Amino acid sequence: MVLPAIQWAGGSGVLAAASQPTQTDSVHAEEEHDTPLLETIARLTNFAVLVGILFVLLRRPLSIYLSDRSDQVRAGLAQARATSAEAAQQLEAIKERLLTLPDELETLRVRGQEEVVAEEKRLRESTEAARQRLIEESRRELALQLRVAKQQLTQHAAALATRVAAQRIQDNLSAADQLRLVDRYVDQVRPG
Repeated sequence: MVLPAIQWAGGSGVLAAASQPTQTDSVHAEEEHDTPLLETIARLTNFAVLVGILFVLLRRPLSIYLSDRSDQVRAGLAQARATSAEAAQQLEAIKERLLTLPDELETLRVRGQEEVVAEEKRLRESTEAARQRLIEESRRELALQLRVAKQQLTQHAAALATRVAAQRIQDNLSAADQLRLVDRYVDQVRPG
């Protein structure tokens, strides 16, 4: 007597007792072996047909897309190179400016000092010219005021002298002397 073999049943993890194979079981086993092979071949054939159809249908759009994408990548790389070159030039220009910056600053500082000195000189000259102008105007004004004062003083002195003289004449001149002077003046004025 043959004892049944213990086997794992499917994926259930349960031990199953297998009966001894019979002839029908062996035919059935051959069919089971043939069925998975045929299924695998059918699946591979279906897959190959699907890939073939996709290849035929998508070959042109995919090649156009890949070509366009390749062109875009090339254009992007060219633009990146151009941008990189431009950035490098700008960086070099900035480095050159940075190198010349201390000299420019020194030049600006010297020029600024020269301008300050020139401005101070111009201010001194303009201040001196304004001072001289004010002095000259003051001298003219003083001279004018002096002339006016002299004129007023002369007029005042003449008025005082005339008053004093008139007072002395009145004090020293009698009525007879006054008549004699009037007669002499009339004789001189008369045509002759």
